[in-house]
Amino acid sequence: MPAFDDMSLPEAEPAEAEAPGPDEAEAPGGPGPEEPTAEAPGFDLGSESIEGDSFDQFDLGGGSPEVAIPDMGESDFGGEFSDLGSESPTADTFSLGSDWGGDFTIPGFEMGNEVKPTAAKPATGQAARAAKPSSSALAGAFGAGEPRASAERKARPVELTEAQADALQDTLLSYPLNLRLAIEDIVANQKGTELQQSDLVWLLVERGAAKDAAKLAGKVLKRYIEVPASFAKRTGAAFEAEKGSFRYLLVHSILPVLQVLLLVAAGAGAVFYLGYSFAYKPLKAYSLYSEGHRQIGLSRFGESLELFERADDEWSMKGWHYRYAEAYADAGQYPRAEAMYERLLSRWPKEERAAMDYATMEMGLLSFDTAEKVLQTYILSRDYFDKDALLLSARNLLAWADFEEQGYDPPDPAEVDGLYEKARLQLATLMERHGRSDGYLELMLLYLMRTERSSGSDKSEDVTPLAKYFVENERSAWAASTLAELADYLLDRDETEYVNRILLRAVDRDGTVPEAHAAMARWNRRSGFPNEELKALEFAARFYAEADARSGLAPKRVKGYIESMMRLGELRREDGRSLDAEEAFNIAIDRYERALSSRQLRRDARFGRAYSLLADMYYAERMDFDGALALYAKAEANGFTSPETDYRRGYIHYLSPKDDGSAALGFFYRAGLDLDPSPYLQWATANALYRRDDYFAAQGYLSTLADRLQFELDTIALPSPQTKPSHAEVVELLMMTRNNLGAALYRVAERMGDTKRRAEAMVEFTESAKLYDSLARDQMSMARPESKNLGFLNLDFILHPQRGMDLVIYKAIPVEMDYPRK
Repeated sequence: MPAFDDMSLPEAEPAEAEAPGPDEAEAPGGPGPEEPTAEAPGFDLGSESIEGDSFDQFDLGGGSPEVAIPDMGESDFGGEFSDLGSESPTADTFSLGSDWGGDFTIPGFEMGNEVKPTAAKPATGQAARAAKPSSSALAGAFGAGEPRASAERKARPVELTEAQADALQDTLLSYPLNLRLAIEDIVANQKGTELQQSDLVWLLVERGAAKDAAKLAGKVLKRYIEVPASFAKRTGAAFEAEKGSFRYLLVHSILPVLQVLLLVAAGAGAVFYLGYSFAYKPLKAYSLYSEGHRQIGLSRFGESLELFERADDEWSMKGWHYRYAEAYADAGQYPRAEAMYERLLSRWPKEERAAMDYATMEMGLLSFDTAEKVLQTYILSRDYFDKDALLLSARNLLAWADFEEQGYDPPDPAEVDGLYEKARLQLATLMERHGRSDGYLELMLLYLMRTERSSGSDKSEDVTPLAKYFVENERSAWAASTLAELADYLLDRDETEYVNRILLRAVDRDGTVPEAHAAMARWNRRSGFPNEELKALEFAARFYAEADARSGLAPKRVKGYIESMMRLGELRREDGRSLDAEEAFNIAIDRYERALSSRQLRRDARFGRAYSLLADMYYAERMDFDGALALYAKAEANGFTSPETDYRRGYIHYLSPKDDGSAALGFFYRAGLDLDPSPYLQWATANALYRRDDYFAAQGYLSTLADRLQFELDTIALPSPQTKPSHAEVVELLMMTRNNLGAALYRVAERMGDTKRRAEAMVEFTESAKLYDSLARDQMSMARPESKNLGFLNLDFILHPQRGMDLVIYKAIPVEMDYPRK
C-alpha cells in the first residue's frame, strides 16, 4: 500500500516506467477489449480504499476501448498547461503523476483548444453504462434517478489557470485517502458523465468540502464514500493549514507520546508504590523491630523504644507489640511494658490475648485494681461469661483481698469481705456456666483458707476434702503456690497426712516458687532432717531474691522471705559457715528495713529478731561488743527481746569500765523476770551488785546461789569433778560462789561491826578453799597443788592483815547464761 505521505498516483507499469499518455492508450501492455479494467463494482460499499488499496488499477494515459472519449472540438488545453511541471510549484508530498505539467491531460477535456467545444458525442461503453439509471435498490441514493436533469444542464468547461490547477491539487491532497482514491478513479477512468466530471473538477478547484466531494464522487461510483468527522467539518486547506500548527502537532504527535509516557510513568509509579508500600516498608519495619528487640537484651531501652517508633511508623505489626511488651516485662521495665500493652490495645481493642497478658502482669506487680479494670474494659464488658477472663478476675480478687489483709495499715474488714464476695460470685458464675472443673476447685480452696484467716471461722472440714481430692487426682493442675499455701495450712493444724505428697508435687510442678521450698524446709525441720531443711531454704532464698529483683514482693511474700533468710542464717551458723550466716542475716535486715520504709510492713518482733541474730554473731564470734549493743538496741526497738539478749547486753555493760554495774544490773534483772534464772544469771547479778557496793543484795543472791549449788552437789551420789565435766562445773561455780559470798559477808560485817558475819565470811572462805583443793588435787598422788585459790588468800588476809592487801572476788562472769554448759 502506498505510504500516506506519498500520495502520487501509481503507474500502471513497473515503477521505472512512466504512466502512458493519451496517445499511448492502445500501446501493448494496456488493457485490451478482452480485458476490461476494474469498474466501480470492485469497490465495497463504504470502503475506504480500492481493492488491494493500490493505484495499479488506474491508467491516466488511456482507457478501455469501450470507453468513449468525448470530442472536445478543436480546443486544445495542452498549451495552457505545457509548462506546469516546470513553473508551477507542486506539493512536496504528492503529485498526480510522475510529471505534473504538459503531459497532464484529462481524457475528454484536452487542454490547449480554446475554442468552444462541440457537442459531446453519445457516450458509449463504460461511460454510457455508468450514465444509465440503475435499477438497484441503491440507485436512488447516489443520484442515478436524475439523469434527465443533468442532461438539461450543460457541463462547465474545464479551463484551469495555473493557480486553479494548484488549488485543485491542494484540495485533492487535503482529502482523506479513500476519497482521493475515488476521485482519481473517476478522473483516470473517465467514470460518470461529462457534467459530473466537470462538477468534480471545479469542486476541487474551488476547494470544496470533503463531504461535498464525497457525495459527488459517490453518485458517480454508485457507492457511499465515508469521510472522517475531522474532514467533514473542515475544508481540506484548513486541515492542511492546521497540520502545520502547533496545536495539531500537540494533539496528534506530542499528546499521544505524552499519554504513553504518562501511562508508563503511572504504571511504574503504581509498581513503585505497591513495592514500596507492601514490600519495602514491611521489610524495613521488620529490620527496625528486630534491631530494637535486640537492644532490649543489651539493656538499651531508650534506643529500643526509638527503633520501635520508627518501625511502627513504617509498618505496624501486632506480633512485635507482644514481643516488645514481654521483653520489657522480662527486663523489669514495667512502665515501658505497660505503655506497650496500652498501645497494642488502643490499636486492636478486641485483642483478648493482650488484655489477658496485661492483666496478668499487673497482677504480678500488685496493681490489682489496674488488672481488674483491664479485664472489665477489654473483655468482660463485651462478654461477661468469658471463661478465661472470669477465672483470672476471680484469682485477681482473691490476691487483692489477701494483699489488703497483709498491708501496712490495718485492713478494712468491709473492704476485704467485699473483695472475697466478688471472688465468690465470679467462681459461682464459672461453676454454673462451665461446671466444677479442677481450676475452679483450686480457687475455691484458696477462698476457703483465706476467709478462715480473715473471719476466724474454721473451714478445715471443707479444706481437708479438697486436699484429699488433689492427692488422689494425678491429673490435677493446681499451681505450686496454691499447694504451698495448702501445706502451710495443714502444718499449722498438725494435719500432716498429705503434706509430704503435696509438697513434692508442688516442687516438681514449679521449682521456682519460693513458698514451696520454704514449706518443704518447714516440713523437714519438723521431720528432723536439718540438712534437707538447709537445702530447701537455700532454694527458697534464691527464688525469693529473683522474684524480688524482678518485680518486687507482696507484703505476704516479704514476710516469708525475711523468715526464710533468718532461719537460713541460723542453719548456716550451726553448720560452721559464719560468713554465709552473717550474709543471710544482713539480707533479712535489709529487706525488712526496705519494707518498713516503703510502708509494706509495720515494726514486728518477728522480724526484729533478725537484728538480735546478727548481734549474737558480733557478740560471740567477732567480739564486737559495740556493734552487738547497737543491733540489740534495734531489735528491742522493733519489739524483740529475750532473756539471752538481755544477759548479753548486761555482760557487755559489765565489762565496760564506764559502767559501775548499774546498766548491767538492769539487763540482768530483766533477764530473770520471765523464767527461773539460771545459776550463771544469779552469779552475774550478784557480781554486778557487789560492783555497785550493794553488799547486802549481793549477799542475798550469793547465799541463794550457794544453797542451790550445794543442793545440786549433794544430790550427786558420787561426785567426780576431776573426771566428769558436769560435776566439775557445779563444784567450780560453788567454789567461786563461796568465795564471793565470804567477801560480801565480810564487807557487811565491816559496815555493821558484826563479828558474827565476819566469822561466817571466814567459814565461806574455808569452804571455797576446800572445794578448790578437791578440784586441783592430784588424784593419783593426792598431792595438793602449789597454787592457791582466792578463798585461801582471803582467809589468810583476815587472819594476817597486811598493808596494801584487800579482799578479792571472782569477777568474771560467763559469756552465756546457759546452764549447764558442759
